[in-house]
Amino acid sequence: MIIGDCIKAEVFVATGLTPTGGGATATIPHAAGGVPVGNSSGSLTNSYRTGALLQPVQTVIYYVASCTAVDGPAGPCTALTPPALWQISTDQPSVGKPQELIQGVELMQLKYGVDTDQDFLANKYLNADDVTAGPYWSNVVSINMAILVRSIDETGKEKDTKQYQLLDNLLLPAFNDRRNRAVFTTTISLRNDTT
Repeated sequence: MIIGDCIKAEVFVATGLTPTGGGATATIPHAAGGVPVGNSSGSLTNSYRTGALLQPVQTVIYYVASCTAVDGPAGPCTALTPPALWQISTDQPSVGKPQELIQGVELMQLKYGVDTDQDFLANKYLNADDVTAGPYWSNVVSINMAILVRSIDETGKEKDTKQYQLLDNLLLPAFNDRRNRAVFTTTISLRNDTT
């Protein structure tokens, strides 16, 4: 769970739940330990007053895949199903079941903006492996994202002979089919790390 107010916040693992006051309030123990990720202490680092926000941590995973690997919303996939952007979220009614978001997403690339001088601005963008290899995760302040999207069906007579570039000078070979494609990029500030 995460508890926070306008000044501070921290994450902890709830190790129980005891309703009190007829269910209007509850006590949430957070003892040291726990599996797989536990609390290093049974005490919170800060004190929080009435009005602090307490909420469960939500995990959302995004990935690109063909529907042939999972059953889509309309039932079993067919061989003609295009690749798509999928999500798995811990707050979906059936936790862990993939949900198709956007058809036609062929590739997605992320780079993590690392703040090396504590000015809340990214000084460099790194791949996840490079962030993990160094002491950088606590200094990630933004994410640079690029996706390559294609039309579902082939149209016209001309083949797509272009090379597409995502982040980091990643050039893709020509697809040589009759689908339209476009690359979309954006940079997302991670609010919780930059405030």
